[in-house]
Amino acid sequence: MCLSTCRGEQSLTLRAARCARSRSAAALSLSSRATLRNRRSSAKRCEGPFRRRCIQVCSSANEDDLTISSANREDYVNRISKTRRLTRTRIASRPTKVLRQAERLLSARYGTPRLGNKREPISEIVFIILSARTRGTEHEAAYRRLRTRFRTWTEVRDAPLKRVQETIGKAGLSRIKAVQIRRALRQVTRDFGRLSASPLGRLDDSSLEAYLVSLPGVGQKTARCVMLYSLDRRVFPVDTHCMMLFENLGIIDSPLRFEYAQEPLQNLVPLALRYSLHVNAVAHGRETCLPTRPKCDVCPIARLCVNRGR
Repeated sequence: MCLSTCRGEQSLTLRAARCARSRSAAALSLSSRATLRNRRSSAKRCEGPFRRRCIQVCSSANEDDLTISSANREDYVNRISKTRRLTRTRIASRPTKVLRQAERLLSARYGTPRLGNKREPISEIVFIILSARTRGTEHEAAYRRLRTRFRTWTEVRDAPLKRVQETIGKAGLSRIKAVQIRRALRQVTRDFGRLSASPLGRLDDSSLEAYLVSLPGVGQKTARCVMLYSLDRRVFPVDTHCMMLFENLGIIDSPLRFEYAQEPLQNLVPLALRYSLHVNAVAHGRETCLPTRPKCDVCPIARLCVNRGR
């Protein structure tokens, strides 16, 4: 009788332990799911190159909360340096000939314009941040308003956030961009002791890109735009227009995700073609190869395009 009672108590104890473990696992699962939902919710509110990691600026955040840890930035830079294509997109093995033909035809048509980009690196950083997710030329108007209202970038750096935001006005995401611009200017000042881009010119390409990516609001494409337009580095930023060009030339069979497209597509473009091909691809995308109604009948590279009339 005593043995039976002991066994019964042991059985109850084991069942109780199993139930406790099950409740703990269920609670942990619910907690994990709630955390994941919160992270996904935050990701929807975030902007910029760190959007999927939920660590970038949120429109409802206070400026004091807009911090990105150095560990996350290092992880981003390492991830970019070990670029992997996460899609099944196929890339042509030897596209140099068709790229040279396209560059020659596009240059003859558009004349390699400056597109409003700035020669001074700090100005170009601000200009590119303003241009993010902005249609038309509103970012150019916002840049002119900044330059009119503030005599120097030092004044922008030290101005109240609300005043900078009001000046940016209708450029889209004005609060986020105002915060990013001020924080970028302050970081440059903190890193170099003064608000000057002259130290950037002494860095090699990889160090320069890594530093620019560390600035708020600056992703790899933005960094390479600054390097290309302001520092005369032979890089090839891949934007929507460049991606469309590569697809129309049959070099890729479908678009790549931008964060993974920069390195493999840049490596396909010969150094001597990078500036002119990028600039003329942007001009072509803005004037002729429009996303909704492309003007195929006046396209300078129509005979090279594999998607003509589609």
